[in-house]
Amino acid sequence: MKSVIYRQKLQIYALNNERTYRCVTTSAQRFDWNQHSWYVRLEIGCVAISN
Repeated sequence: MKSVIYRQKLQIYALNNERTYRCVTTSAQRFDWNQHSWYVRLEIGCVAISN
């Protein structure tokens, strides 16, 4: 999963390292998992979900 375009509603993604992230945004944005790896990008409204 190199990049994900997530929409306005709540969406959940499982990454390569099996961490799960909940991402919320008010407008369509592109997030490059390759560039930002596994860490949380609070700027775009992503928080890690502890399993």
